[in-house]
Amino acid sequence: MKRMRVKKLSLSNFEFSFSQPKQGLFKMGDNDFKIVTEYGRERKVNFNQLLVYLFSEGMNNSLEVSDNIRRYDADFDMSIHEINDLLNQLVEEQFLKFEPRKKELHKHYSYNPVKILNYARSVSAAKKTNEFISLGKLELAVTHKCPFNCTYCSKKEYNPSEQLSLEEKKKVIYEAYELGAQTIALTGGEPLHDEVAEETFELIGYASDLGYKRKVLLTSGYHIDKYFQSIVNSHLDEVQVSYNMSCKFYEDRVRNQYIEKNIKQISGLMDYGIRLGICSVLTNESIGFIDEIIKFCLENKLYSVYFYPVMPVGDAKNIWNEIKLDVSDLKNALALIKERREELKQRLYISAPQSFLQDEKPLQICEGGMYMLYVTESGDTAACACSAASGFNVRDYSLSWIWKESRYFDGYRIVKSVNSLCQNCDDYSLCINSCVCRESLAVRNFKFSSGKCALITGNLKINEIGSVME
Repeated sequence: MKRMRVKKLSLSNFEFSFSQPKQGLFKMGDNDFKIVTEYGRERKVNFNQLLVYLFSEGMNNSLEVSDNIRRYDADFDMSIHEINDLLNQLVEEQFLKFEPRKKELHKHYSYNPVKILNYARSVSAAKKTNEFISLGKLELAVTHKCPFNCTYCSKKEYNPSEQLSLEEKKKVIYEAYELGAQTIALTGGEPLHDEVAEETFELIGYASDLGYKRKVLLTSGYHIDKYFQSIVNSHLDEVQVSYNMSCKFYEDRVRNQYIEKNIKQISGLMDYGIRLGICSVLTNESIGFIDEIIKFCLENKLYSVYFYPVMPVGDAKNIWNEIKLDVSDLKNALALIKERREELKQRLYISAPQSFLQDEKPLQICEGGMYMLYVTESGDTAACACSAASGFNVRDYSLSWIWKESRYFDGYRIVKSVNSLCQNCDDYSLCINSCVCRESLAVRNFKFSSGKCALITGNLKINEIGSVME
């Protein structure tokens, strides 16, 4: 079959974009690099090819790509014909898309190409091969305090040490930006808690001044009414509110009823250009409300809804038998989410962990530790809020060293099949399929220590490790 050529599609309203913006980049040697996407695609490129990939986003044709590159690298050495051939290959291999320009309901940003270029040029002092040189997103907890007491919250058994000062948090935000991050999410606890709300707004403003393209607030919805004008004035791009319609436990019922009571005022943020979405944790109760939650979003003209299967972390372990998901129910729910995602794609962005949204037996990689870095309010670091702590604190090490040099993240940056068997428990503790494997094992009543994949029971045989998708 004849390969589609980009030049035939080169219309003025078309542009290149990353097929999977949640991605990572390895420096394998002085002139050798490897791109790894969130769905496990890998491609080796040389320095010039990397530049074409990095600086093609938003461009319309090979000449525009060339001009864009030369703004930052005068020594770039590829002809227009060579650039065009490479763009064709990247589109064919689904690393890039070439589509009409359109306003996205829920745009995700990859890493900042100008910042990544600095690391691509540099020579590692440690002469390290296979060096990771990109960061796309920082998630920073502002506080552990929250007025609600959700049953599944990973913070409930967290005992924080001395919290980072405002200046220390700004330093984290600055270092993440210099590593290439274009998205920042401020979370908690509750980032609008009275004790930290003003600090939250100052951090949002600081991130905006630096140049972050996407600034997100992850909140229970608490005090949005009180701080409405401050949110509007803060240069915030997006607010994601926790809501899942659960009422089995008093703590969850109170939070969900609070959202329902105040949704009209909360949704008023959208009148000021702030995207509003829902984060919905699926328990064995809320999994039956998927269509109702989607209807709630549509009725209130929200932009997005994220569904996350409940995990045995934090205090959820203590009531696991009362909230855990059944395998068949989860599979049916994921099928429904996929169906609604396609059906409503022009009206509502519907998502779940990428591991769950793919076809059977896909390649996998975790976005935590590869695209995203999580930092607690006391400076501890991890791949995400549910992952084991790295053991490295930003007070003791630079964020750059933690992200690029520490061995902790290596296990999160390996592409493998859902059905790959782990070699030993240590490997499994950094399993890049943690969302899938945790859920698969949890529904069979295996438990995990807080934020870790390592089994408490210690009696799981290798051949029992499988996928919930099977």
